Amino acid sequence: TNEQRSVATSNVDENIIVTLGDVETTKIEINPSI
Repeated sequence: TNEQRSVATSNVDENIIVTLGDVETTKIEINPSI
């Protein structure tokens, strides 16, 4: 169970990192001056 939790947490962290990266990319595309 602990191993499954670790894997699930890792997946969530990866998703959050990807989402944050997408947000930064979107900001750059919308306002290149930033």
